[in-house]
Amino acid sequence: MERFTICLAGHNIGIESRFETSRLFFADYIVSDSNIEITATVSDEEIEKTVASVPGISRESAELTGLYRPIAEALPSFGGFVFHGAAISYGDDGYIFTAPSGTGKTTHIRMWKKHLGKKVDIVNGDKPIITVEDDGVYVHGTPWAGKERWQKNRSVPLRGICLLHRGDRNFACSAEADELIPFLFSQTYLSSDSAVAGRTMELLDMMLERVSVCSLYCDISEDAVKCSFETLCKLNYDDHKTGAAEKMKIKKGFVLRDIAGQAVATATGEASESFRGMIKLNSTARDVWVWLDEGKSPEEISVLLSDKYNVPRESTFADVTEMIEKMEKAGFLEL
Repeated sequence: MERFTICLAGHNIGIESRFETSRLFFADYIVSDSNIEITATVSDEEIEKTVASVPGISRESAELTGLYRPIAEALPSFGGFVFHGAAISYGDDGYIFTAPSGTGKTTHIRMWKKHLGKKVDIVNGDKPIITVEDDGVYVHGTPWAGKERWQKNRSVPLRGICLLHRGDRNFACSAEADELIPFLFSQTYLSSDSAVAGRTMELLDMMLERVSVCSLYCDISEDAVKCSFETLCKLNYDDHKTGAAEKMKIKKGFVLRDIAGQAVATATGEASESFRGMIKLNSTARDVWVWLDEGKSPEEISVLLSDKYNVPRESTFADVTEMIEKMEKAGFLEL
C-alpha cells in the first residue's frame, strides 16, 4: 500500500493507494508534512463496483476517482466543497465557467487563452475546490482535472462564476434565482449525509453573498470572449486583448486519411496511447479539420464553408461550433 500526504486547499490529506502510479497523479500536491487532517482511502468493493459500472475504466482510475469522495465528504467541515466547473485566473483573480458536460466550457477557456494571452492561466479544468474564508472566497487547483489534465497547485480569490449556455448570439445577464439555485446544486458535490449537505448549502449561500454569478449565452466567436470578459472582469476587452491571437489547431500525432473514399481521423505515435481507433468524417467535418490544421479560426472557417456550400453564415457557424466541440471532446485540439 502506498501512503503519502498531499495538500489541497491548505489542508493536509493522507492518501492510501494500492498503486505506485498514484504518486504521479498527485505529484504536484505531495508534501512532507505528516500532520494529516483528512484520510482518503478506497475499499476493494468500491473499486470493483466502479469498474463494473463504468465501461473501460481501469482499477487504477477507479481508485483515483474514489479517493476524491472521502475528501469531498470531509471538506465542508473545513469550510470548502468540490465544484464541477473550469476555473481560470486572469491576473490575480479567479473565475469559474460551469455548465453541463459537453456545453463548451473547455472551448470557451481556449478562446480566452487565444484572445487574452498569457494573463489567462488554468487553475483546474474540471473539479476545483471552493473555500469560504474570513477574508474572501477562494478557488483551488486539484489533480482531478478532466481528460485535458488542466490543473495547477495554486489558489486565487474567486471573483465570478459564469453559467454557460449555447446561444445564437452573445449576451450575458444576471442569473435569476430560479435558474441559479438548482444549477449550482447540480454542479456541487452534495453528501448523502444531511448534516454535511446542510453545511455545504450554508457555504454556497455564503459564497453567493460575495461572488457575482452571471448567465452567458454564447457561440465560439471572439465576441463571446468579449462578452464574458467584460461581464466578469468589469474591464474593457479592447484594452486587454492580445494583438496576435494564437490559433486553435489539430494536436500533433492526429492525422486525416482518405480510405476508400472515406475521410477518417486517427492517431499516430504518442497520441495513439490516449486515443485508439478512428473517427469517420463527412465532407463538412473534413473541411473543418483541414482548415483548422492550416491555422484558420472558427470565424474564417464558417465564412469558407458558407462560400463553398452557398448556405447562410449563421448556419455554418453553428455547424463549426458543434464540430469543434466534438473534436475537443475527442481530444484532437490544442492552442
